[in-house]
Amino acid sequence: MTNGLVIRTRADIEKARKAFQVASPSQLREQVTKLDAMIRARRRRLGISDNYDAVVSAFAERDPDLLTHDRDRLPYVPALALNAMMDRPDRAFPVLPHLPAHAWMALDTFGTRSAPETEHYLPEAMLFEDMAAFYNRSVQLLKTVESQRPRKRDIKELNATRRACVLAAFYFVEAYLNGIAFDFLAEIDQVEFTKHVVFQQAYDHGAFVSRHPEMSHDDLDLLLECNCKRDKAEQFVAFEKKCIQYPRIASRQADAGKPPIQEANCPELKYLLNEAKSLRDAIVHQSPRVEPLTPEQGKQLRFFDFANYSLTRDICGQVVDHAIRFVRRVDAALRWKPGEIDDWLIDRAPGGSFPESVFT
Repeated sequence: MTNGLVIRTRADIEKARKAFQVASPSQLREQVTKLDAMIRARRRRLGISDNYDAVVSAFAERDPDLLTHDRDRLPYVPALALNAMMDRPDRAFPVLPHLPAHAWMALDTFGTRSAPETEHYLPEAMLFEDMAAFYNRSVQLLKTVESQRPRKRDIKELNATRRACVLAAFYFVEAYLNGIAFDFLAEIDQVEFTKHVVFQQAYDHGAFVSRHPEMSHDDLDLLLECNCKRDKAEQFVAFEKKCIQYPRIASRQADAGKPPIQEANCPELKYLLNEAKSLRDAIVHQSPRVEPLTPEQGKQLRFFDFANYSLTRDICGQVVDHAIRFVRRVDAALRWKPGEIDDWLIDRAPGGSFPESVFT
């Protein structure tokens, strides 16, 4: 693994590679001896652990291309795994102390990249950028549609970007909440959670609750999205429940009936779970079935709100603003910081688009 190497060391490795192609047997032995010394020094510097090979093998089993020498593709592992691979991962990944456990880190396994910077991704930040990009594009297209005789293509693209923006807002919020669940388990039980993530070992719920009596079996099931009582490895948790229960658990509030964030005290959540969700459901669960009209309207009528610009001009702006404010509310309620959201969570200008800094 060549992450964090200085350019001179990378140049030495590339020089050795080329020398192998034309070296005599004696020169090969000399080069192998030098490289072996470099590898041993590298392992000492990073504090490569006894688990290193096992961790790499576990991910390679899931991704056969993990160790493929491909300059256009880097393999990624969760940041949590790096602590199981080495004692001093920050020497290869200087940004690691500033990232949450669920961040995806690129492994430069063959020195294919010349830049020493570490590539990493946060799923929620990527989806936030999707939301911002769709919103900005919808603003541009709305101006085009209203300022001239629009092409049918422009109208269709505008409606598509408005729908995509609403969906991306929900994807972004749920990815953020899933990251909280991941990071909280990594925070309170790193050794066992690492075994679960890296080696896919089943959680011993009884042992976990005995080590953490402040948590219940039900809370662990929620975070892992499973059901230990019914021996179900997967039982997906509804978006609404994640919005309320994940912040409660992560803020160490044991009483499930007293979540710190709920519709009664969080207008952002109330909007997301009602007005915004009805728009989302109109896209995700669109059906030709005739439904009785309600104050919230049927799915068919809500679906066409995206094309009714005079009445729903800022419908996307309201959704994205409430999504951002909700994430900030949750972040403020947590008693620990899985990562600095201010590094990537940027508000749009009042009544305008997201700034270019969102995408840089």
